[in-house]
Formats: sequence, structure tokens, C-alpha cells
Amino acid sequence: MTTIVCSLTEMAADRLCDDDGIKTYIIKIKHLGDCIIGVAGDAEDLSKFIVWYQDQDSDLDMGESTALVLTKDGIFTYESEHPIKHEEEYYSIGSGAPYALSALDSGFTLKESIKAARKRDLYTGGRIDVIEL
Repeated sequence: MTTIVCSLTEMAADRLCDDDGIKTYIIKIKHLGDCIIGVAGDAEDLSKFIVWYQDQDSDLDMGESTALVLTKDGIFTYESEHPIKHEEEYYSIGSGAPYALSALDSGFTLKESIKAARKRDLYTGGRIDVIEL
């Protein structure tokens, strides 16, 4: 899957995409207007979520994917069209999330937390992108 982490000011993600054993590298986070969006799931899910997020005029089918949205109002996750607001100062989604959260709890930066997750999660890898709000 992936590791995507965010604080109240920035978001970071790895680039590894494993599609039935075929590894490719894609960008999983994007700055969109006054927010940053990241999606853990299939390669095309980020594009689908962005289209929905801009209009929100239809039902959202995320399948097994999760979107992470950072706005000036806080951190939100989406598994359907109903957002969940997280009150924590940072949050993580994806298969490497538990490792990244442990690293963040220990004072690591977002980028360092993904590097830590990369050591334990075989679905986290490649270059790390960081976007500031």
C-alpha cells in the first residue's frame, strides 16, 4: 500500500506502488487550492478522489482506499463522502502508518517517519515527497 503522514502544516508520502507484484513509483500527494490531498490505495484513486473532492456532487466509492486531506481547519480522512476530523497534531494512513506514527511519537519529522516505516513495511519505498500547506 503506502505510507502517507501529515502534521497541521505539511504532508509527506512515499512513491512505491505495488500492482500485483509489479513495482512502479507514483506521486501520491497533491497540493489542491488551499489543501493537500493524499490517497493510500490504487494508483488511479488520487485522481478519482480529487475529481470528487472538487465537486462533491455524487457518492464517493473509495473501495479499500483512504484519502487524507489537510486544510487550515485540520486533518481529515475520507473512506466515504463523510469526512472524519482528527484532533491529533499528526496522522498517518497506509500500510506503514503504525511505524510512521511511532516515529512521530518519538519526535521524528514527517520525512524521517516515512524512512522509519520504509524499514519495516515492504509496501513503503522510493522517494519521499513533502508538501507544505
